[in-house]
Amino acid sequence: MKKTTILIALLLLVTMISGCNNEKGNNIHIGVMEERNNQLSIGDFSRSDELTLLNNLYRGLFEIDQHQQVVPVLAEDYYYNEDGTMLTIAIGDNHTWSDGTPVTAEDAKNTLVAAMEGTGKYAYQYSYIASHLEEPIRINEEGLLEIDLQRSFVDFHKVLAMPIFYPVKNPEDPLAGPFSASFTVETSESDRIILVPDSERAGAEGIVTESVIFSYGLGQEELIEKYNSNDFDVMFSEETITDSRAMIDTAPGIRLLWLNSLKDLFSDQAARHTLAESIDSRQLVRKLKNSEEELQGIYPDAFRETDVYPERPDFEPYLFEGQSLQMLVFESETNRKVADAIKEQVEENTDLSISLQFEEADRYLERLRNADFDLALETWEADYFGKNAFFELFRNPLSSPLNLSAVIDPEKNQLQADVNRISDLESREEIFKQIEALIYEKSPAVFLTQNVEKEFHIQRIKNVIINPIYKYHRYDQVTY
Repeated sequence: MKKTTILIALLLLVTMISGCNNEKGNNIHIGVMEERNNQLSIGDFSRSDELTLLNNLYRGLFEIDQHQQVVPVLAEDYYYNEDGTMLTIAIGDNHTWSDGTPVTAEDAKNTLVAAMEGTGKYAYQYSYIASHLEEPIRINEEGLLEIDLQRSFVDFHKVLAMPIFYPVKNPEDPLAGPFSASFTVETSESDRIILVPDSERAGAEGIVTESVIFSYGLGQEELIEKYNSNDFDVMFSEETITDSRAMIDTAPGIRLLWLNSLKDLFSDQAARHTLAESIDSRQLVRKLKNSEEELQGIYPDAFRETDVYPERPDFEPYLFEGQSLQMLVFESETNRKVADAIKEQVEENTDLSISLQFEEADRYLERLRNADFDLALETWEADYFGKNAFFELFRNPLSSPLNLSAVIDPEKNQLQADVNRISDLESREEIFKQIEALIYEKSPAVFLTQNVEKEFHIQRIKNVIINPIYKYHRYDQVTY
């Protein structure tokens, strides 16, 4: 009887909450702290709210599905040439813009050219394109989109699945339409943008959301207050918000210790190996999270080719004979926590003594370029493409801070070229093991952990959980 009474009470509470929420209807209210840009250019966008806008107005060539797999959307088919240096994409003939005209390969080409030539936050994603060629992006005689790449890279379609590229009809002003996704722009003013379902798609696709409303130019205090009181379902702020109902969690990154090649100590492979193995990423994560659970992280499995917690091999410790090292660390609260934890582990597991030096970005990078340090802590966060992109860091020192080592190793380069041509994960993993062994053997830089955590904030919006890395959700299916 008591259990029944509790159940009825809970049902009444849920009904009351649902009734309260439904007074707002199925409208998504988004608050943005920054002033709105007068014009949204596909080549230069860099803000989260702009990406959220685009994701609801346009579909991509590819996307990450609910199973975290990269799947074609506007693309009907795609393939690479034999050496992995050219990607060919066929655009499906059943996709139309909101004005009824077909989405074409020419539309995708024009948008990709604008994005490649842009200067925005994500422009580096297109560095794989062979921009030195006269026409690296073109339409062939069969009407297919062809993209020339700088080198063999059979993962480039994954770049196009990230929420940074959507074919648009007008790259100079994407808000002008027409649109290919579920919504269109009803109102576009300096302080707000209102999206409503496309009339033709609303019935066919069963769109639930009535409108998505962006409000711009809010103060930090007002933004938090309205978010905490549920006036806003999502908020975009210039700073990390800690006094809101957002949940604080952590996201994985790949941490490096960059060793100064000018130091005799690091010329010994055994010394580098000991330093690497003295740090246990699993213990580090537990310490930083104050939890016994092993976090798997939030990056999609589509971009992970192995377990993030590999078995730790046995190794023979190297005796550093009480030497001391300076550890140069980029100044941030998260990096301080990580550096302290790494220092503790290294000193516990070796006879090295480490002193920490925290510096701001400009001075830090200057000292890094000049190799004016013993040991540097750095983060490689964008492990969207798994080990493939990670090992690229060691392949061409001329385009990476690892050029401190001045190491260009033909054997590593050849293995990296081989793996870029192979799509079979098991075969790739075998080559990755060879590359990793060569890095330990020949490079004065080694990667140490793959799952040191970085704080982020989860926002909850009705039946969707928003996180700041993949928060560019389509809102057509959001309900109370």
